[in-house]
Amino acid sequence: MATTTLRIDGMSCDHCVRALTAVLKQTRGVTSTEISLERGTAVIEHATEVSTNDFVRAIEEEGYTAFAG
Repeated sequence: MATTTLRIDGMSCDHCVRALTAVLKQTRGVTSTEISLERGTAVIEHATEVSTNDFVRAIEEEGYTAFAG
């Protein structure tokens, strides 16, 4: 298992958190995710072979901006 933390721009409400949680949980290899509206972050636990780019792509397809760091 691995853990990735991403910064997310564009979230403004609990609906944003729910939408991102749902899309990340559907991403291959994800075992859990914690989205924080206050911090603007996503902490994702996943299989080691999954790329950060997979998470960024999924988040950006929902209309948000994501980046590592």
